Amino acid sequence: MRQIGDPLPPSCTRGDDVDLGMLRIAARRWMKGVEERRRQAAAWSFTAAAIAGYVKARGERLGRSLQVSPLSLALTYKLDQWAKDIADEIGSAAARLPFEEASYQLCATYTGLLPDALRSSLGAYYTPPPLTTRLLDLAGEAGVDWASARVLDPASGGGAFLVPVALRMRERLSDVEPNAFLEHLADHLAGFEIDPFAAWLTQVWLEIAFANEAKAADRSFPSIVQVCDALDQLPASDGFDLVIGNPPYGRITLASHQRECYRRSLYGHANLYGVFTDLAIRWAKPGGIIAYVTPTSFLAGQYFKALRGLLASEAPPVAIDFLQARRGVFEDVLQEAVLATYRREGKVGEATVHFLGLRDGQAQVEEVGRFRLPVDVSGPWVAPREPHHRALAEQLTRMPDRLA
Repeated sequence: MRQIGDPLPPSCTRGDDVDLGMLRIAARRWMKGVEERRRQAAAWSFTAAAIAGYVKARGERLGRSLQVSPLSLALTYKLDQWAKDIADEIGSAAARLPFEEASYQLCATYTGLLPDALRSSLGAYYTPPPLTTRLLDLAGEAGVDWASARVLDPASGGGAFLVPVALRMRERLSDVEPNAFLEHLADHLAGFEIDPFAAWLTQVWLEIAFANEAKAADRSFPSIVQVCDALDQLPASDGFDLVIGNPPYGRITLASHQRECYRRSLYGHANLYGVFTDLAIRWAKPGGIIAYVTPTSFLAGQYFKALRGLLASEAPPVAIDFLQARRGVFEDVLQEAVLATYRREGKVGEATVHFLGLRDGQAQVEEVGRFRLPVDVSGPWVAPREPHHRALAEQLTRMPDRLA
């Protein structure tokens, strides 16, 4: 077995091509040698070094230097030379990728190095670019106007949604001069994130994506993400046109004041993504869209009956994509997932249902049919997951007593 301190194996390099996957595996093996209590600090130091390597290599490829905001957190773990070299190689390899894939790979490097318990408590399983693109497409189909929409990601992670949202805003506002565009982003883009390092990652990717605008405007990129517990934030009076994201999931013991605040959507124990769905309803303006990637369990699970009732009355579904694959989508976790859009104070009607597959890094979308909410809206929501399920789903929605 290769030891720390040995050179990279030949399988990691192919001429100028570096196998990023092998480098990330090497980094995780290195992390196993770090004391458990120091792994978060080590993950910060390693990822910061990888970001520095990316910024340097990206600047070289662009023919100019790039500057990003320094990390305000103290890096208390000192990397050995071997780890520094691996981090730099990861950053350099990522600089050869398309921008959004590079940001995902480096953010996933960070989450993959976190201690398992901490990663689980943070819900740090970031969304791959094809799913991000598809969810933004669903939001657009629901009526979100990227030129004017105010957008919130209440669990922004490493910027998986805020960065591509900002890029779509740039496309729609291509004729707006740089300073005015940066002011637009400051007014129309917002995020909450409990992990300060992840919040910094979001800022870094935004600064890299809009380095030209910041240089032309001769100003720094505005701060977009607030480091906080989103569950403790009071909703803005004017609301957002779009609340989007991949909220954390897993059972949680809420503080007493949080449980009281969110009790309308709770039935039994609390799950983070259910509470974040309630949060999204509070932050979306009337007519606004909620676009979330979540597990499928809310559709029929007994503990989500209050949430289903709340969604039906406050934000009925517009469209649902069932993700066909469980393996190889979210790193290090097997999870059935759906991409769904909801409209705050929308009319209860039929929602469009699609299959969503991933092939060669691209989303493959197939429309399956439509489904209606059952008469008992807190009961299971039965949606067709295959074309021949449509008739059965429609029959079941008319038989709520048998679904109880």
